Amino acid sequence: MSNTATAMPVLEERHSGFNHGYRMKCECGGTSYISAADYHAEQTVDALMPCDHCDRTIHFGPAVAALRDQDDPALDNARINRLAWYHTSASHDWPSMTYSSERREQLLAGARRLHLPADRVNYYVERELSLALHVGTYEAAIENMLRRMRDQDDAASQFYLHRVSLTVDPVRVDGGCRDENDESAAKLATIDLRTAGLDAVRYLNVHECAGSLSLAVLPETINGVQTIGLPVASLAPAHPASLLNLLDRVQRRLDDLRATAPDTLGHRAAPAPHDAAWRCT
Repeated sequence: MSNTATAMPVLEERHSGFNHGYRMKCECGGTSYISAADYHAEQTVDALMPCDHCDRTIHFGPAVAALRDQDDPALDNARINRLAWYHTSASHDWPSMTYSSERREQLLAGARRLHLPADRVNYYVERELSLALHVGTYEAAIENMLRRMRDQDDAASQFYLHRVSLTVDPVRVDGGCRDENDESAAKLATIDLRTAGLDAVRYLNVHECAGSLSLAVLPETINGVQTIGLPVASLAPAHPASLLNLLDRVQRRLDDLRATAPDTLGHRAAPAPHDAAWRCT
């Protein structure tokens, strides 16, 4: 794990895990809870759930996702700098000048594939490079990576998890939180924040870890970053060669015994399948 700051402060974690439930908004103004199991089972059937407050039926999903935790510490401007925020990226040194130059090349290549008119290319590239940076919960960062792998041809990309420390001015955080269904936060540019006199805009994430809170921030508010590659292969050290050789000898001996041992009817037993799932590992 690398650390771009000289010393990362002690940060508060707020992991909820991936088995969290959701809250969905009804036309009556109330919100109702649905478990993760029911959400994922029913969304492929009819995606309907009863409202806890009226006789209506809610057609649940991202479009009606509500804030899951009314006491989320990220709602308190004074605590934002004490929280650990997360981001996933295919860039090891996000965010940096290297990241910016590499991203520019990617955008130019994308503009060429889209056959954008020459007079639109620079506008498109500069607008994309001026976007605010986004951080959220650990779960949102992981789900963002998985979405990119599934939907954006990033299945073979090397990803990195960034744990982020922020330094924002509490009075320069947008009040409340905007709902991504009503006001998109994905395309907020740094000029939008600076014009509004803001360091950060808090928003309800409805695309990753729906119902959690994320932030669009100015680059200079990032105080420190700790980075680790995914998957974390180093946490599962390879077995020593001596152990692998021993297991191989044991496996061969088991195979020989299966091939020669009679079964209960006096016939010789069929050799065991050599599929990996059947072998000692």
